[in-house]
Amino acid sequence: MARRRNPSAGSILFVVATALTFIQVLFLSFYGRSLDSRKLARRVFSRDLSAQLADAARASAVNALRQDVTTPRTSRFLTLFVSGGSGLTEGVAVPMRDGWDSLVKEYAASYGATVTSTLRLVNVGGLDAATVATGFDALEKSGLVELKVSVSVRNVSLPYVYRIPFKVVNLLPPVVSRFALFVQKPIAFDPSRPLYTLDQNRSSDPSTSQTSPPLTVRNAREKAAPVLDDPGRGYIFFGQSQQPAPQMVTIPYENGTVHFQGDLNQVDTTTLGTRTVILVAHESDFKAKFIVGNRLRLGCVVKILLGGLTLPADLEVEDGGVIMASGAIASNGVRNRSDVPLTLCSLTSSVQVDTRYEQHEFAAVALKGRLDPVGDRPLSMKGSVAVGSIDGLSVPRGSELTYDSRLDPSAPSYRNYYRAFFGDFEEEWGMP
Repeated sequence: MARRRNPSAGSILFVVATALTFIQVLFLSFYGRSLDSRKLARRVFSRDLSAQLADAARASAVNALRQDVTTPRTSRFLTLFVSGGSGLTEGVAVPMRDGWDSLVKEYAASYGATVTSTLRLVNVGGLDAATVATGFDALEKSGLVELKVSVSVRNVSLPYVYRIPFKVVNLLPPVVSRFALFVQKPIAFDPSRPLYTLDQNRSSDPSTSQTSPPLTVRNAREKAAPVLDDPGRGYIFFGQSQQPAPQMVTIPYENGTVHFQGDLNQVDTTTLGTRTVILVAHESDFKAKFIVGNRLRLGCVVKILLGGLTLPADLEVEDGGVIMASGAIASNGVRNRSDVPLTLCSLTSSVQVDTRYEQHEFAAVALKGRLDPVGDRPLSMKGSVAVGSIDGLSVPRGSELTYDSRLDPSAPSYRNYYRAFFGDFEEEWGMP
């Protein structure tokens, strides 16, 4: 007798099979999503790691550039400009250094990471549209360092491009640094009692006779020819107070190329301003950044946007450069122990010198103002003076000015004062 099939058993098997199929679909779906998640996580990890390695390459390159230019006499970067070459315009490989190479090796072993960097200069041009008639220096440049970094992590390659602003400037004031005494519009004084006398003997004492000129200028000569080519000695220029006739001169570099060619009556501080690499708002900001106690470490061209500057008494210069201020600048004694001369430039006012202090070692520039000795003691300066006007009665008798031959653009040492400045970001350096 045949058994009768139980219909409920078939239903149970069907339910079980359906449940298993559903579970299998869920599992495969979860596994697929999990696999996609892992792939996505891997991709995100690779991108994050690539970004970190690219940033490490950028930091390494910037450090290498900055370390290179801290010794300008051996700087490969500056040599490209001084020699007139263009070795960085086509792009050169930049190896990782300063510990960053160890980081790359670590990730290369773990994740197969590779980093390659190439560096080139782009948008390179002069600091302004000036010509040699206004003191244009063909070696001074501005532009961008373009760093291209290619990073590969787990066969995922990503490109990165960084652009770093730079300036190559000279730390000496253009044109006027060739002169021991440069006065564009002197205030009238008695021609029978001249302002200065020349003395090549540095060891002689300045005369305090009531009939002698109040100022003795040493290591200098009169401008007797249109070409100022006596290296190591500063020249003397006096303009005319009214309707000045053109005073055409040529100032050569050591190699004979032209540093300046034009009318001395038209010289101004425009090209000096374009050399600015750091801007600060006030005197307090400048002192906080560059002065510790009575020690100044500059090494660049700084512009104070608002007001003037009063320097600490008996200032010790550990690294020279150029300080520009919109107001008056007051010197209370300056000793320069640096290889780089110091320039104090007032853009709209005067440079004041307290004669109670014995030493004032700097170049004074105030083409819209004057040199103001404060006190009745004789003034003693080593450097140069370039002013818009000067009053012979304001200079104490027995004063002396000795030209600092390091300021001479026709001397071989001029090339030692080029500097290159870089910034990760323009905001960080305050570069205009």
